[in-house]
Amino acid sequence: MTVPTLNVDGEIGSGAMLRLKGKQYHYLARVLRVRRGDPVRVASSDGTVFEATVSDVGPTQVTLHLGQGVREEPAATSLCLVASGLKRRGTESLVAYCAELGIDRVVLTNMRRTVALSEPDKLPRLSRVASEAARRVGQPHVTRIEFAPDLTAALTMIAPADAGTTSSPPARASGPALYFLWEKEGADPHTIDPGRQDVAFVVGPEGGFDPSETQLLSHAGAQPVLFRGPAYRAETAAFIGAVVFSFLTGRL
Repeated sequence: MTVPTLNVDGEIGSGAMLRLKGKQYHYLARVLRVRRGDPVRVASSDGTVFEATVSDVGPTQVTLHLGQGVREEPAATSLCLVASGLKRRGTESLVAYCAELGIDRVVLTNMRRTVALSEPDKLPRLSRVASEAARRVGQPHVTRIEFAPDLTAALTMIAPADAGTTSSPPARASGPALYFLWEKEGADPHTIDPGRQDVAFVVGPEGGFDPSETQLLSHAGAQPVLFRGPAYRAETAAFIGAVVFSFLTGRL
């Protein structure tokens, strides 16, 4: 049996009694139908995972008894996706998928050919989507969702430097290994070896990269990665990129 994992905020410790209500109560009592004595894993916001036991299932709350906690360290390298918002509920699907994979960070930005504009006021909801997706699969570390108004700002966020412009891109003396998925040319994904370096990868919007953006990325030190196959939708391309770079960084 797969032991469910819950992500909770705040400080908790071994031996404590944790009383869950609302959505977490509904998930445990109504969806999973846990009973007294069933095992549950509880992940705190600092990365500590506790082995817990269901102590009581009441009409409005589930009580867990927390056992020993073990600090689960994050992956040795961080992984960041930079992408545009997607049409309909595509952005939420992308965020949920990245959270399930354990991608550390998603930076949503607006590129020149973006169809569905990203807005900072959507971040709270997308963060909840990431938290819920991580909880469903037992991922103890929740993907951080951020917003940048344009690609230049996004590159500055992931590797702070002089901001620059589309004609004068930021200089990146240090920071993660930077890649962008491109259907025209680039390295074969099988030949990429980021080693133990942090990685960030950029996926274009529905309309593809504008030439000024590929120039910006190249000047910022980003390596193009050849994206073979049909003309994928932006959502599909981002999913594939997330899997490829999760594999290349040893997460799969």
